[in-house]
Amino acid sequence: MRNISDTMKSLYHTLHLTLFLIVISALFLVSCNNNPGDPLQGVVANTCNNISGVEGLYWDLSNGFPRGDIPGGLPTIRIVGGSFVHPAFPLLGFIYPVGYQAFADNIQGAIGVNVIRDDNRSVWRMTQMNFPGQFVRSGPMMDIELNRLMSFLGTDINNIQVVCVAQFVGPAGELAPGLVRDATNLMIRVGEFTAVVVVNVTRLEGFDVTFSSLSIAVSAAPTVEFENEIMRTYLPISWQMMFNDKGELDSDGDGVPDSRDLCPGTPPGTRVDANGCPI
Repeated sequence: MRNISDTMKSLYHTLHLTLFLIVISALFLVSCNNNPGDPLQGVVANTCNNISGVEGLYWDLSNGFPRGDIPGGLPTIRIVGGSFVHPAFPLLGFIYPVGYQAFADNIQGAIGVNVIRDDNRSVWRMTQMNFPGQFVRSGPMMDIELNRLMSFLGTDINNIQVVCVAQFVGPAGELAPGLVRDATNLMIRVGEFTAVVVVNVTRLEGFDVTFSSLSIAVSAAPTVEFENEIMRTYLPISWQMMFNDKGELDSDGDGVPDSRDLCPGTPPGTRVDANGCPI
């Protein structure tokens, strides 16, 4: 059985991949669509029969289900509005479209970003938080995130219509012994808005220590604009996540990929050894 250090390293690496799960799913497809005008009308989501078209495609990707029929192929930012670089994790960076601004998540302990349209009616959000010594569940965290989203949109949480839901709790033994996946994912309509909210918890159980890590992905816009924003904003930003020149994730930018970084999260500029630990 792996020791705690190896397990925690695997957990940390996995959690960053989870944070960018839409990207990871998309890397399998790079789209084989030869018809740029295909709007996917009538194509039902593989993971929810209540939606079709671009919404269905996006819901599938949000749940880690690869799709190879993206209209027009891999979407990109058409008109660049600016670029974002996370102040603590410089490799968390991307360009975003005109009409948006990007801000580092200001929740204590969070590593993430909020990309908000200038009229405050569209948002793309990804963030991660770690909880050493705590047993965290996805359901209560979903409630917190929904309340935060409703406050941003100025809508009533009591009026939420759940369009699609996906829940899972089970062992993630392929990652490391003692790891448990706990996910609650929703597509909702509330007032004039549609949103996809993905909440994933990975917990370390069965050892003398308890550790939970939470990753959240949110996309929301007026329903009449939601599919357009998926193609114009949400997917193009998602494609740009941070890999080094060998295609390996190096989340803290210390030159040691996550797959063998025994000391993740080292501050920028810290000198590290071959294991990514400060020297």
